[in-house]
Amino acid sequence: MPHRVLRSVLSIGIAVALTAAATAETLSPDQMRTRAVTAVAEGDNATAQALTDALLARDPADVTALLVRSRAQRNAGDYDAALATAKQAWRTAETDGEKYRSALLVAQALSSQGARLRSQFWLRRAAEIAPGEAERRRAVADLRHVRNRTPTRVKLSFAVAPTSNANGGATSDQVELFGLPIVLSGSALALSGTRFAFGADIERIISVSERSRTTLSLDLSHQTYRLSGEAKRIAPDADGSDFAQTGVGLGLVHDISAGAGAGYWSLGGVVNADWYGGHPLARSARFSLGRSWRSDGGTFFQAEIAAEYTKRLQGNDATPFSMGVSFDAAHRITGGTLRLGLFASESRADSMSFDFTTGTVSVGYTLGRPVLTSLGGGMGLTIRAAYGLTDFDATPYQSGGRLDRVVQGSVTATFRGLDYYGFAPSVTLEGSRRSSNVDLFDTDRLGVSLGVVSTF
Repeated sequence: MPHRVLRSVLSIGIAVALTAAATAETLSPDQMRTRAVTAVAEGDNATAQALTDALLARDPADVTALLVRSRAQRNAGDYDAALATAKQAWRTAETDGEKYRSALLVAQALSSQGARLRSQFWLRRAAEIAPGEAERRRAVADLRHVRNRTPTRVKLSFAVAPTSNANGGATSDQVELFGLPIVLSGSALALSGTRFAFGADIERIISVSERSRTTLSLDLSHQTYRLSGEAKRIAPDADGSDFAQTGVGLGLVHDISAGAGAGYWSLGGVVNADWYGGHPLARSARFSLGRSWRSDGGTFFQAEIAAEYTKRLQGNDATPFSMGVSFDAAHRITGGTLRLGLFASESRADSMSFDFTTGTVSVGYTLGRPVLTSLGGGMGLTIRAAYGLTDFDATPYQSGGRLDRVVQGSVTATFRGLDYYGFAPSVTLEGSRRSSNVDLFDTDRLGVSLGVVSTF
């Protein structure tokens, strides 16, 4: 014990000499902490580290000293030491405020090292444990800043959803083809069940300059089904995996600034591979040219023209080629954000099933403020509706052509009050109906999906 007291006294003397050049002066631990905080704020990192050395020699669990020391080490460019000290502060901290400040310093040290994905995790942790709303907003702002500077972005999605039509089957067990009644087999009818879906979108900025940016992307998706007891009764030989869908896409996008405040141009290409029921379904290549900009009134616009070539690997091995245009707009109005979408495409192929023209109009509205605030953070709502037409020049199921009309709608509720680390559960109720002049293609779908979304 005498040795420990002597070491503390000597450390205090050294720190005082560095800060006040007065060896006769004696400082209390609180005074030393105050001077250390002032020193690091003024950029006097050497003095701050000397003072925190003395404080930590006296008490290795001095959280304030650890926090100041980590900041001084980072300011001095010693990022490894700053990270180690900040993590020590995190382990030692007892209050939410101490945990919050420790998490911020860990995130800052990681960002300085270039480990920005890990930095984002610690900023989410800081936001989760923030002692007040102002501190949470700061952590979220820091997260967005780091995310914008991160060359690699990963977006994961998960969903579990009951569905009334896992296989896209017909709504009626009897249809009319060429004037004759046909009874469909069980596997051709709508089969209910549960959908399990997973997706991963990974982007990496591989080149960036003052006016342009090039991004490489990898998109992965998979969904499979578990059929209900009723579906098993209708189609005893069917299995949910028979209708599983898997997709892999590798893309490259080059964005070019159109000038100050004028938005940007995008030139992109992507190759896709798709499987259905575990078997190769198609391979495709898509090229696009797009333009995004914001008007003086604040409306965001996005337009695109695209061409796609597909090689079908099931059925008749068709090779459709399509050209499409799309236009989207989003505008903030009183109470929320209104979105409008238009899409048109023409597909040409050596198969009737892929020789068609299609168009869709969609509208969406996101409430600007949560509802049901009695639930804590409240519930965010997004409503979307769409109507589409698809016109086939000819069909093998009747004389003349085929015309499909599709109506879709969805409501998504995000439970912000259940936010954890910036992620909140969401529930989407969605339904669609396709009405065709060929009875075989009349379908109904209704489902409820559960997922997780980022709240910032």
